[in-house]
Amino acid sequence: MTVLIRAVKNIHYIAIIAAFFLSFYSCKEESGAKTFYIDLSETRTPSASNQWAITKFDLLKLREIPEEESNIINHLPLGSVIEIIKKENSIKVFDNVKDYWYFIDYKGEVGWIFGSYLEIFNTQEEAIKRSEQILFGIK
Repeated sequence: MTVLIRAVKNIHYIAIIAAFFLSFYSCKEESGAKTFYIDLSETRTPSASNQWAITKFDLLKLREIPEEESNIINHLPLGSVIEIIKKENSIKVFDNVKDYWYFIDYKGEVGWIFGSYLEIFNTQEEAIKRSEQILFGIK
């Protein structure tokens, strides 16, 4: 009986070793093998899908987290063109105004700004044009 058990175990090991070597052999590149390509549609970069905004007030506080008492990272000047990366999921109240908090990028510096202090645009060009109107009176 023990001889039969040993034989079954040995066959089991031999089968595992054979499968291992066969898996390497099957990965060998054959001459004349065909290469297939999948054509995928172009995806937009995150910056191409984000919105843009300008600051409507001078020395606007860029905050570390989306809360009124959060640490201030920087003060942004009036008409600053910023990229909106995302907005919070729910409307909040800040300075007795209801709006979203926006996570933004200003010249590589990221943080949160409350939405009522921003004028939002779909493209960077629109935001730049509006900024120039505010800062220089350009139409």
